[in-house]
Amino acid sequence: MKKFILGLLCVALPLSASAEWVAGVQYFNLSDDDGGADLSFGGVSASIGYKFDMGCNCYIIPSFNYGIGLSDEKMSFGEGMDASLELDNMMGFDVRGQWEFDSGMYVFAAPSYRQLEITAKASIGEFSGSSSAESDWEFGLGAGLGYNFNETIGVEAGYERIDTSDIWSVGMRFNF
Repeated sequence: MKKFILGLLCVALPLSASAEWVAGVQYFNLSDDDGGADLSFGGVSASIGYKFDMGCNCYIIPSFNYGIGLSDEKMSFGEGMDASLELDNMMGFDVRGQWEFDSGMYVFAAPSYRQLEITAKASIGEFSGSSSAESDWEFGLGAGLGYNFNETIGVEAGYERIDTSDIWSVGMRFNF
């Protein structure tokens, strides 16, 4: 009987932290100047997360992100030697701390853990070859700001630094 009453109280009483699902779509530009070559890839990504209300307009949002590249980087070394790099995908996790203001504006900061997969293709004259390489999982740190039009739709812009890569993004957020 005691277990039944305890179970009933747990269900009947509201919890101090509430939660809701959050999804997003973003356009991103990833740039990297590691090794002396300036590389830049454009892409789109989607994210899904869970928004925990911590009180005082503060939220914790763990999420999963997956993106694909839309553009590749072409390089020519002269005398028939060409190479191209293509961002196949980018995936990872982050845990965002978000602070919302009464005006609808919000700011966020998030540590992240991501991996990139890039395909390299090279040709010398009539000969060509390709290679696919996954980078190691890397930790990063990001920040940004956004604006909620209403309780379900918002826009945001963000920046993230992962190892030697810079990622700028703009996108839409949906709460449901």
